Amino acid sequence: MADNGNNRIRQITPARVVTTLAGAATAGTTDGPGATARFSGPFGVAVDTAGTVYVIDQGSSRLRVIK
Repeated sequence: MADNGNNRIRQITPARVVTTLAGAATAGTTDGPGATARFSGPFGVAVDTAGTVYVIDQGSSRLRVIK
């Protein structure tokens, strides 16, 4: 899920456990793993069959990929 207000991508399990997959409170466009990555208003999230996560980063007008 895109946590737009906090610039993070969250993962929610069926047991309702929420973890941060990527991003941090500080907005930006930095690529990298986990909290190193920076998003600027992430909006939409999709996951393919290989588990790759695609994020629409609205503030930077980019399609971002989390592997």
